[in-house]
Amino acid sequence: MNSSESPSENASTNAQTWYERIFNSLADVEVIANGLDLVNEPPWVENILAQLAHQSLPTVPVKPEKITPRWLGRALGQQKANVVAFEERFKNVTPEQEARGMALFEQWEKSKDNPAIASVLQAFEFVGHALALSSIANPKYAAITVDALKTAWEQPNPLERLAFFQGLTEGMSKPGLPGRPTVATSIYNRLYLHRKEIVKLNSVRELRGFLLARGLSEQVLGSHKRLEKLCERIGLSFAEPGRPKSRK
Repeated sequence: MNSSESPSENASTNAQTWYERIFNSLADVEVIANGLDLVNEPPWVENILAQLAHQSLPTVPVKPEKITPRWLGRALGQQKANVVAFEERFKNVTPEQEARGMALFEQWEKSKDNPAIASVLQAFEFVGHALALSSIANPKYAAITVDALKTAWEQPNPLERLAFFQGLTEGMSKPGLPGRPTVATSIYNRLYLHRKEIVKLNSVRELRGFLLARGLSEQVLGSHKRLEKLCERIGLSFAEPGRPKSRK
């Protein structure tokens, strides 16, 4: 500690705000919900998740400069709207629809040597895994939300209290999932799903062929230049360390 700082000044500098504490609890649950430890993933994977998260949490900035009571309220409100929409969707599935889905799944299983079919099956496996994880995460989200509501209500600072509940209302007022998919959504999903294989590729051209073989169409992928720009946006580079990219 700097000799010019008193113990009380140093403690106040390092002290967490109530909304930062709750946000950190929320972030811990996100790791459970995604089944992903970003410490062991390249930065471009985190950037993909940020883009996909913004589609499912449209009221929440992708990378806020700082956590605020309003930001926390928006995140919790949109999360609640998503859970309700998700439950409503699966509640309305009829036995006939379920039977058709199982029959289609069995057909895919017979053709799993096809890379495109294998990619679809992998996506279904990922969704099933995510559903299992969400059954663990949702009670934790609920407990964090109750903690946030109680803590915000008891705040002596009326502006922080008002900002949190304003954000909560904004988050809950938006439609829940599926959010706001864009043309790039299906590309982001495939990149995330096949991230372990993609790191072994050597160029955007190889990536394009890889994605075409796994079911994405020419129309979705667009031109080579468009895919190159998307890779630049998320920080996915195929240049070897210390070696400049080849000029085209």
